[in-house]
Amino acid sequence: MTFDRPDLDAALAAHLGLQVAGGGPPCGCWATATVPASPPWTAAAGPAGDAEGPTVPTAAILAAVDATARRVAWAALGEPGDAATLVETAASVQFHRAARGVVTARASVPCDNPISHRADASGTVRFSVAVDVTDAGGDRVATGSVQWLAQLPVGADDGAGAAGPQA
Repeated sequence: MTFDRPDLDAALAAHLGLQVAGGGPPCGCWATATVPASPPWTAAAGPAGDAEGPTVPTAAILAAVDATARRVAWAALGEPGDAATLVETAASVQFHRAARGVVTARASVPCDNPISHRADASGTVRFSVAVDVTDAGGDRVATGSVQWLAQLPVGADDGAGAAGPQA
Protein backbone atom coordinates (compact mmCIF):
# COMPACT_ATOMS: atom_id res chain seq x y z
CA MET A 1 0.00 0.00 0.00
CA THR A 2 1.33 3.43 -0.95
CA PHE A 3 0.51 6.46 1.18
CA ASP A 4 0.43 9.97 -0.18
CA ARG A 5 2.17 12.80 1.65
CA PRO A 6 -0.88 14.18 3.55
CA ASP A 7 -1.53 10.67 4.95
CA LEU A 8 2.08 10.43 6.16
CA ASP A 9 1.89 13.87 7.75
CA ALA A 10 -1.35 12.97 9.52
CA ALA A 11 0.18 9.69 10.73
CA LEU A 12 3.21 11.52 12.16
CA ALA A 13 1.01 14.07 13.94
CA ALA A 14 -1.09 11.26 15.42
CA HIS A 15 2.04 9.38 16.50
CA LEU A 16 3.20 12.48 18.38
CA GLY A 17 -0.16 12.73 20.14
CA LEU A 18 -1.25 15.86 18.24
CA GLN A 19 -4.94 16.31 17.64
CA VAL A 20 -5.24 18.27 14.39
CA ALA A 21 -8.49 19.75 13.10
CA GLY A 22 -9.17 22.34 10.48
CA GLY A 23 -11.28 23.52 7.67
CA GLY A 24 -13.05 26.43 6.26
CA PRO A 25 -13.44 27.52 2.71
CA PRO A 26 -10.34 27.91 0.57
CA CYS A 27 -10.05 31.46 1.90
CA GLY A 28 -9.76 32.31 5.52
CA CYS A 29 -8.69 28.73 6.23
CA TRP A 30 -7.84 27.73 9.78
CA ALA A 31 -6.50 24.74 11.64
CA THR A 32 -5.60 23.85 15.20
CA ALA A 33 -3.27 21.27 16.68
CA THR A 34 -3.57 20.43 20.34
CA VAL A 35 -0.67 18.99 22.30
CA PRO A 36 -2.35 16.98 25.06
CA ALA A 37 -1.62 17.54 28.75
CA SER A 38 -0.42 13.94 29.14
CA PRO A 39 1.61 13.15 26.04
CA PRO A 40 4.06 10.24 25.91
CA TRP A 41 7.01 12.39 27.00
CA THR A 42 5.40 13.61 30.25
CA ALA A 43 7.08 10.96 32.38
CA ALA A 44 10.51 11.97 31.13
CA ALA A 45 10.02 15.75 31.22
CA GLY A 46 10.61 18.16 34.06
CA PRO A 47 11.43 17.53 37.70
CA ALA A 48 9.06 15.44 39.77
CA GLY A 49 6.89 17.50 42.05
CA ASP A 50 6.88 20.59 39.81
CA ALA A 51 3.52 22.17 40.72
CA GLU A 52 3.13 23.70 37.26
CA GLY A 53 3.80 20.39 35.54
CA PRO A 54 6.49 19.59 33.01
CA THR A 55 7.30 22.00 30.22
CA VAL A 56 6.23 21.03 26.74
CA PRO A 57 9.31 20.08 24.69
CA THR A 58 10.37 22.46 21.93
CA ALA A 59 10.03 19.63 19.40
CA ALA A 60 6.34 19.20 20.30
CA ILE A 61 5.67 22.89 19.69
CA LEU A 62 7.57 22.78 16.39
CA ALA A 63 5.55 19.71 15.35
CA ALA A 64 2.30 21.48 16.23
CA VAL A 65 3.32 24.55 14.20
CA ASP A 66 4.18 22.34 11.22
CA ALA A 67 1.00 20.23 11.48
CA THR A 68 -1.35 23.23 11.60
CA ALA A 69 0.50 25.15 8.88
CA ARG A 70 0.45 22.08 6.64
CA ARG A 71 -3.29 21.46 7.18
CA VAL A 72 -4.07 25.11 6.35
CA ALA A 73 -1.75 25.15 3.33
CA TRP A 74 -3.52 22.18 1.75
CA ALA A 75 -6.95 23.66 2.48
CA ALA A 76 -5.97 27.11 1.16
CA LEU A 77 -5.00 25.68 -2.22
CA GLY A 78 -8.60 24.71 -2.84
CA GLU A 79 -9.21 22.60 -5.92
CA PRO A 80 -7.03 21.31 -7.57
CA GLY A 81 -4.97 21.29 -4.36
CA ASP A 82 -5.27 17.52 -4.21
CA ALA A 83 -3.15 17.35 -7.38
CA ALA A 84 -0.58 19.93 -6.25
CA THR A 85 2.94 19.42 -5.01
CA LEU A 86 3.40 21.36 -1.77
CA VAL A 87 6.87 22.04 -0.35
CA GLU A 88 7.74 23.83 2.88
CA THR A 89 10.51 26.25 1.93
CA ALA A 90 11.10 28.04 5.24
CA ALA A 91 9.80 28.16 8.78
CA SER A 92 10.48 30.29 11.80
CA VAL A 93 9.21 30.05 15.35
CA GLN A 94 9.76 32.58 18.10
CA PHE A 95 9.33 31.29 21.64
CA HIS A 96 7.96 33.76 24.18
CA ARG A 97 7.87 31.63 27.34
CA ALA A 98 7.86 28.04 28.54
CA ALA A 99 4.71 26.11 27.66
CA ARG A 100 3.02 23.86 30.20
CA GLY A 101 -0.07 21.69 30.03
CA VAL A 102 -2.32 21.66 27.00
CA VAL A 103 -0.87 23.73 24.16
CA THR A 104 -2.83 24.77 21.08
CA ALA A 105 -1.37 25.96 17.79
CA ARG A 106 -3.72 27.95 15.55
CA ALA A 107 -2.84 28.60 11.92
CA SER A 108 -4.59 30.72 9.35
CA VAL A 109 -4.36 32.01 5.80
CA PRO A 110 -6.42 35.12 5.16
CA CYS A 111 -7.25 35.55 1.49
CA ASP A 112 -9.97 36.70 -0.91
CA ASN A 113 -9.77 33.68 -3.21
CA PRO A 114 -8.19 30.23 -3.13
CA ILE A 115 -4.38 30.49 -3.11
CA SER A 116 -4.34 28.61 -6.43
CA HIS A 117 -5.75 31.75 -8.08
CA ARG A 118 -2.38 33.42 -7.41
CA ALA A 119 -0.44 30.85 -9.44
CA ASP A 120 1.71 32.08 -12.30
CA ALA A 121 1.57 30.68 -15.85
CA SER A 122 3.75 27.72 -14.86
CA GLY A 123 1.38 26.79 -12.00
CA THR A 124 3.72 28.00 -9.24
CA VAL A 125 2.53 29.91 -6.20
CA ARG A 126 4.29 30.93 -2.99
CA PHE A 127 2.45 31.83 0.20
CA SER A 128 2.83 32.02 3.98
CA VAL A 129 0.87 30.60 6.89
CA ALA A 130 0.88 32.36 10.26
CA VAL A 131 0.73 30.26 13.45
CA ASP A 132 -0.01 31.37 17.01
CA VAL A 133 0.68 28.96 19.91
CA THR A 134 -1.06 29.39 23.26
CA ASP A 135 -1.24 27.50 26.54
CA ALA A 136 -4.37 26.43 28.43
CA GLY A 137 -4.70 29.90 29.95
CA GLY A 138 -4.68 31.54 26.51
CA ASP A 139 -1.21 33.02 27.00
CA ARG A 140 0.93 33.17 23.87
CA VAL A 141 3.94 30.87 24.17
CA ALA A 142 5.17 31.02 20.57
CA THR A 143 4.46 32.49 17.14
CA GLY A 144 5.52 31.13 13.81
CA SER A 145 5.43 31.54 10.08
CA VAL A 146 5.78 28.83 7.46
CA GLN A 147 6.45 29.61 3.80
CA TRP A 148 5.18 27.26 1.10
CA LEU A 149 5.84 26.63 -2.57
CA ALA A 150 3.01 24.93 -4.43
CA GLN A 151 3.25 23.56 -7.94
CA LEU A 152 -0.22 23.18 -9.41
CA PRO A 153 -1.09 21.21 -12.51
CA VAL A 154 -1.21 23.56 -15.49
CA GLY A 155 -4.53 23.42 -17.29
CA ALA A 156 -6.80 25.64 -19.25
CA ASP A 157 -6.40 29.10 -17.81
CA ASP A 158 -9.41 31.37 -17.89
CA GLY A 159 -7.73 34.12 -15.92
CA ALA A 160 -8.58 32.58 -12.55
CA GLY A 161 -5.00 31.35 -12.14
CA ALA A 162 -2.83 28.70 -13.70
CA ALA A 163 -5.03 25.93 -12.37
CA GLY A 164 -8.17 27.20 -14.07
CA PRO A 165 -11.59 27.93 -12.61
CA GLN A 166 -12.48 26.92 -9.09
CA ALA A 167 -15.63 24.98 -8.22
